[in-house]
Amino acid sequence: MEQCAVSTFALFEVPPIIETRLWDNEPSDKCYAVIKASKSPFFPRLFHGEGIRYACLFQGEKAETYAKSAPYLVELPKGHEILPRLFCRNGENYVEGINYGERNIGTFFRSDAEFEELLNHFRKWLILPDYTGHYYYLRFLDPIALEEYLDRLQTYPTKLAAFFNGKMIKKVFCIKHGDELIEYEPIVDLSTFKQAKNNLINLKLKPLPNFTIDRYAKKLLKKLWNNTLNLLTLMARIS
Repeated sequence: MEQCAVSTFALFEVPPIIETRLWDNEPSDKCYAVIKASKSPFFPRLFHGEGIRYACLFQGEKAETYAKSAPYLVELPKGHEILPRLFCRNGENYVEGINYGERNIGTFFRSDAEFEELLNHFRKWLILPDYTGHYYYLRFLDPIALEEYLDRLQTYPTKLAAFFNGKMIKKVFCIKHGDELIEYEPIVDLSTFKQAKNNLINLKLKPLPNFTIDRYAKKLLKKLWNNTLNLLTLMARIS
């Protein structure tokens, strides 16, 4: 059974290599995460209990119906006691059931934007149409899906500008499979590009180097792209 007492986590610390990616030294810098509640029976109750700001990306009746499995935007104050819980994993301080660091719980974003601004932005990206009018759930909160999506999206700077909303999102950071740290940071000013409409793309093109991508891992995972990659490997089609 998962334990949530603060004292349980006294021995856990956020690794420096992660902390430096969550915050900068700028006073206006903020860190957010989009986390899927289904990754733990204590989400989103844990957020409420810790007094941190959070909101469901779903709205209205859908937010109530899927409260225990929906994606949530969470603001992560620097130094908050919840942070070690999100990054702890197997090891000498391992507590059974608490290893969120190995669960692909979500994706982290560095931004100067206010909470409501970012919430409204991500709600627009949760469900997108393709060019045939079919709608898909874009799993950008899943590190594996997000990596593949952004790698291919580099071919389309106007769509990158739309996802990052110009300069709203400064950096994207996620942990894949518990041991691979992936970071996306624009090296061009995306606010200079006209933002494309929010719809899915043909993923058959090779990416261009619009980003610096740092990978820190115990094992370097090499990916071979398949030109016939199906969209359903990235998104679950919804009715």
